[in-house]
Amino acid sequence: MPALTQIPGAPAPFYTYLWDFGDGHFSTAESPQHLYAKADTYEVMLYAVNNYDDGRKPQRKTQKIQVNKPAPVKDNVASVAEREFFKANGVFELKYNCMAKPNDTMVLIVGWKNTEAQQQKGRLYLMLNEKLFDQTCFDTSGFRSYNSAAPLMAFTKAEEMPSLQNDLLITESGSPASNFPVSVKAAAATALFSSTISLYKNVYSTPVTETPPETPGFLSCNCM
Repeated sequence: MPALTQIPGAPAPFYTYLWDFGDGHFSTAESPQHLYAKADTYEVMLYAVNNYDDGRKPQRKTQKIQVNKPAPVKDNVASVAEREFFKANGVFELKYNCMAKPNDTMVLIVGWKNTEAQQQKGRLYLMLNEKLFDQTCFDTSGFRSYNSAAPLMAFTKAEEMPSLQNDLLITESGSPASNFPVSVKAAAATALFSSTISLYKNVYSTPVTETPPETPGFLSCNCM
């Protein structure tokens, strides 16, 4: 990585990292070790961010690797970043690798977790660019899924709006972490969901298949 130059008056500069291993796992360590459970060709991506540095952010680095001898499944464990991802309510959380800047890119990681005792299924919706603002602030150059999650697809009004039969759990994800989920009764949930979607220019969705208890799912979104 290029040498860092401190911005006058700012804290000491440093790099932060986001490794996408291409097999459904990721890490935020500087030099992580990762074991692959299946023999295959993987596209590994590295996103580095130069914090408190007056230079340009490094471009994403991509490299394909061939794994011929996979590691035993028992050794293929989640990274520290995956295990410690849920710090707010333990159900849903958003994290990003840097603050958004004009004409720059950021990576948004979406995580959800089944905290029930039984398998759960449903659908995840990601909404970008509120109509309240004329400018389209975020564009997406692609999504990647983790933990066998299905990819996000554009959601259009032509699709049938979901009819929610159960109470709707609303959570917040931010800094500082929020621990105040709100439950909306099923009778009002569909109308609330429909009115919320109407506020955004871009909506994406993906099915969440039968998820075992305490199992997380992740998706990443490249925003620019």
